[in-house]
Amino acid sequence: MTTQDSANTVLPPIKPGETSPSKAVKPITQEIRRLGDQLAVFHGKRIKGFWLFIVLILGITAVILPLIYGLSSFQAQMDEYGWLAAVLWSYPWLVLSVLAFAIDCFLLLRSVYRHSRYLIIHQYGISFRMRGKSKSIFFKEISGICEDIIQERFLSIPIREIRKISLIPSNGKPIQVISYLENLPVLSRLLKENIYPVLLPVLKEQYRKQQWLYFGAIAVNKTGFQLEGKNYKWDEVNSISVQSGHLMVEFIHSLEKKGIMEKFSKVRLSKITNLELLLQFIQQGDQV
Repeated sequence: MTTQDSANTVLPPIKPGETSPSKAVKPITQEIRRLGDQLAVFHGKRIKGFWLFIVLILGITAVILPLIYGLSSFQAQMDEYGWLAAVLWSYPWLVLSVLAFAIDCFLLLRSVYRHSRYLIIHQYGISFRMRGKSKSIFFKEISGICEDIIQERFLSIPIREIRKISLIPSNGKPIQVISYLENLPVLSRLLKENIYPVLLPVLKEQYRKQQWLYFGAIAVNKTGFQLEGKNYKWDEVNSISVQSGHLMVEFIHSLEKKGIMEKFSKVRLSKITNLELLLQFIQQGDQV
């Protein structure tokens, strides 16, 4: 059996200055102080640069043109047909101008609100602001991290890549706070570099005791793995790889699946926790 890692599962080295993508946020509460020193700060995405220029130009144009045409129509109709005709003729254009102004204000306020959200990586955990609330959690309280990469397309043409990251606490609901933050590849790497060293010793001990290691939708041990409610032996597998946002399992022989003989089985990455650790155990086994 062989394994193949895609580019999105490789953890590249940190470049100088990457660990401080933006200005630091001062700790406020005693709980946050217990997390230790700030290592990196990631703010929410906002409209900036070229796209900010485009939004402003289009927004101003959408407000000004209907407004000018509406006012000029009002004056022309007023002189010729009177006040009522002038109002009826210019009213739709003035409403269109007001509507465009409201949309512009909404987009700008939305950008400011998004940028007010943040996630801070500390020495012993993370603190973040989500939906108007500030929260914090220690690395030792996190049992896993899920990452999903979605390629949006239009007429089969790639438009943009959306990366989503969720943290799985030992107790409580998943923390889905990452999809709107800047520098997601760097953030993902830093989170894994701090979470994985905490999880790995426990997983190693469980693996040596021939216990099942659970990585979301897939579980592994020394003799095989569980997938979609079925058990498989390692000698049934030809290769395991990561492709197009899925973990692909290629079997040596075709297996029956829902009445159809198939040689491949795949699981979306969003359903798998701690992907890199899973691949390490598949590749190295006791040598991890």
